[in-house]
Amino acid sequence: MPSNMNQVQCYSYFSIASQTQTIRTGEGRLAHVAVENGNFDPAVITDLLGLHPHRAWQQGDRNAFNKPYGFSCWSGCMQKKPVFDAGRQCQRIALQLHDKIPVLNALRQQYAVQFWISVVSVLHPEESTPALSLGHEVIAFCYLTGTRGQMALNWLAGRLGGFHPRHTQGLSTVWDVGSGLVRAKCCRWGCQQW
Repeated sequence: MPSNMNQVQCYSYFSIASQTQTIRTGEGRLAHVAVENGNFDPAVITDLLGLHPHRAWQQGDRNAFNKPYGFSCWSGCMQKKPVFDAGRQCQRIALQLHDKIPVLNALRQQYAVQFWISVVSVLHPEESTPALSLGHEVIAFCYLTGTRGQMALNWLAGRLGGFHPRHTQGLSTVWDVGSGLVRAKCCRWGCQQW
C-alpha cells in the first residue's frame, strides 16, 4: 500500500443542480441564479431517488455566510474509496444510479436541471496520484441521462499539512459525453477567478 494513503484525498459524488444564468447584482458582482423552472425542493429528489444527500439546499436557503443560494442543489452518492482510483468511484456512482435513469430523465423533463458527476482530488508533490479512466458504465450513464463530469485537481505547492490559498494550485476539467465537450482551465486558487 502506498505510503501517502492518508495524505492523498480523492472523492466523487453525483449532483443535481438548477440550470443557472449569470446576472450582475447591485454591487456590480456576478451571481448565478436559477433559470425559470430551475428551483426544486431537495426533499422531493431524496424521496424520488430513495437516496440521502450529503449536501442539499433550495434556492433562497442561506449559506454559511448568511447569503441566499441563487439555485437549488442535491448532492449524494459520495464515494471516497478506492482513494487511488477515481474511475472506480465514478463507476460505483453510475451503478448505484443505473436503475434510477428513468426517474432522473423524468426530473429533467419536470425541472430545468443539470446532472454532474464530480471528482475532487487533493494531490501532494512527488506522491502517487489517483487514476481516472471512465469505464463503459460511466459513459453509458452519462450519455443516457445527459450527465456531465467535472474533475478538480488540487495540488499543494509544498508540504504544508493543509490548504492555503497562496500555495494551492488547481486544474478543473469538464467533460460532456453527449456533445463530446472537454474543457480545462488552470488556476492558482485565490489569484484568479474562473
